[in-house]
Amino acid sequence: MSNPEQGMLNNLRRKYNHLSDWLKRHKIADEFVGDVQRELRITEWQIDALDNRPNEAYEVTFPDIEKTFDSDAGAWEAALPQMPDYNRRHMIQASGFSASGTVSIYEYASRVGEIGTDDAQEYSNRVTVTLQDIYADQDRLSQLRNAINELGNPNLEARLDEAIQACNRYSAGTSTRESAGIHMRNLIDGLKGELFELARVRAGEKMDWDLMSERIARGAKGSPVHLELVSLDTRRLSLIERLSQIAKDREGGIATDVINTWTTLQVFLLAVLRLVDI
Repeated sequence: MSNPEQGMLNNLRRKYNHLSDWLKRHKIADEFVGDVQRELRITEWQIDALDNRPNEAYEVTFPDIEKTFDSDAGAWEAALPQMPDYNRRHMIQASGFSASGTVSIYEYASRVGEIGTDDAQEYSNRVTVTLQDIYADQDRLSQLRNAINELGNPNLEARLDEAIQACNRYSAGTSTRESAGIHMRNLIDGLKGELFELARVRAGEKMDWDLMSERIARGAKGSPVHLELVSLDTRRLSLIERLSQIAKDREGGIATDVINTWTTLQVFLLAVLRLVDI
C-alpha cells in the first residue's frame, strides 16, 4: 500500500473512531436522561418554593443552606458537562466531504472489477453492491430528493423523477440503456444549470464550475469546502462521458453499467448539494 493510500486509510479510521466514540458517549448520556428529568422537576419545585412565597412566610426563618445549593449546582455541572451546540449546517458540510470520498472509492472499486480476475471481480461486486444496499437501507434517494427540492426548481425535481423511473424501468427490463443514460444526463446537466443560475449576479453572466464554486460553496474561496467543490468538476465530466456512452448504447464494462452509474450519480449529486450554500 502506497503512503497516500495508507494516509487515506488512517484518516478514515480516525473518522470511524470519532463517530463510534460519539455514539458510545451519546448512549451513555441517554441512560441519564431519566435522572436529569427527575432532578429537573425537583429543581423546579425548589425554585417555586423559594421564589413564590407569600409575605407572611418570611416570619419563618429559612434554614441557611446556601452552601448546600452551591455545592448542588456545582456537582451537577461537573457530572453533566454541557454538550456542544451542534450546527446542522456543519453536519451537512461534513457529509458532503464523505459523499465526495465515497464517489472516488466506489468508482475505484468498480474499475478494479474490469481487471477480470476472480478476486478482482469478487472484490468489486462486494464493495459496489454493499454501497448500493447501504444507500437503499438508508433511503439516500429521499435525502437527494429533499436536497433538490430545497433548490425550488420544479423542472429539476421532474428530471430526478424521470431519471428514477428510467433506471427502474431498465432494471425491470421494460426500457433501454439509452433511455436511462439520457435521463441521467439530463439530471446532471439540469443541476449544473441550476447551480450556475444561483451563482450569477446578473442575467446572462458567463459562468463556469470554478466561478460557481467560488461564489456558492459553503466555505470561503480557498477553504477546504470550496476546493472540494472545485475538484468535483472532474468527477462530473467523467460521469458525463460515461452517460454519453450509455446513451449511445456502447458497452464499456462496469464503468458504463446503468445501475453502477446511477449509484455513482446519486453519490455525486449528494456531494455537490451538501457543499453548496443553497
